[in-house]
Amino acid sequence: MSTKQLVLVCLIWGMLASLAGAQEMLAGRELPDALVPKAVSPPILNGPSPAPHPFFDKHGKVAMGATVGLLAADSAITCHNLNSTNSAGQHGTENWIHSQNCAVVVANLAANKAAFWGAAYLAHRTGHHNVERVLMWMGPAWSAAGIGASRH
Repeated sequence: MSTKQLVLVCLIWGMLASLAGAQEMLAGRELPDALVPKAVSPPILNGPSPAPHPFFDKHGKVAMGATVGLLAADSAITCHNLNSTNSAGQHGTENWIHSQNCAVVVANLAANKAAFWGAAYLAHRTGHHNVERVLMWMGPAWSAAGIGASRH
């Protein structure tokens, strides 16, 4: 993980922790000027819920194709960079790769994509379909970022 990525993760983590702490402080208190509802109205959207979609629908198939294609490109570029050195005698990938073996790196990248897809399936099974869609596209985004960072 680069320094910028680490700082970004720490900032997001800190913001989420502070929001959770503020909710805990206000959980047992009633706001002084809170309006008290006189009657409870029925929910506005009380129609039938939308039919569940299959996990590998059109969007899922496109995301899987993007994942496989970008994973292949990312793996090829990364292995090429591992096998070639720059003028200083260094590979362009020492800042994040813990192994200089191409097979280990490709397995690491594939496990990363499998983790994203497993989390997407878990979100699908629990009814969090917006989260599912985001997680489906995080694998291709990760590979695209790797391709962009590897090109020199």
